[in-house]
Amino acid sequence: MQKLAPPLYLVFFMFGTLLAQNPCGEMDLLPINDTIICNDQEIYIFANAGFENYAWSTDENSQGIGITFPGTYTVSTSFNTNNLVLNGAFSSGNTNFSSSYNYNQFSLWNAGTFSVTSNAANVHPNFNGTGNGNYLVVNGSQNPGSQVWCQDVQVNPNTIYNFSTLVNTVAIGNPAQLQFSINGDDIGNVFSAPNTLNNWSQFSAT
Repeated sequence: MQKLAPPLYLVFFMFGTLLAQNPCGEMDLLPINDTIICNDQEIYIFANAGFENYAWSTDENSQGIGITFPGTYTVSTSFNTNNLVLNGAFSSGNTNFSSSYNYNQFSLWNAGTFSVTSNAANVHPNFNGTGNGNYLVVNGSQNPGSQVWCQDVQVNPNTIYNFSTLVNTVAIGNPAQLQFSINGDDIGNVFSAPNTLNNWSQFSAT
């Protein structure tokens, strides 16, 4: 995730979540792939049980469908995984992620610094805000495009992922403008941190 505009002395909270709708790529959903239809008889084909949804090439969405004509019939499904982001809630402190900002455990007086804490006032006397445990507190950089939070995540091709974050302002000022990026390519829309204190806002991109 990168910052687009230079807020001065603005702090926000980042909570990363990355979910995949199908982390396994192609999956074998059918116990039988080929069968024979004789004399226009109707047969029923059932996909394997245990999936949240089914989408057949016939536009039906049940586990099984009735077939009376020879042809090729396909079925697909989707489901959510657990969070693929490591330490997304910062419960393990300053680990499993990187940043172009400078880490300072005790003071965020300088712009372009960050810390992981449970209370923003612990790292800056003018900051106000607590989280449910640790969170990432950042004093905004004056350099547009600075990378606030980065992590390598193992993904599979041809799979839809959703990345989301919670942002909270702990010092009134010029709100940070943020945007997600993957491998240097921007995704989703630019979003701004809230204008008010302790107002958690969620942003996501697919």
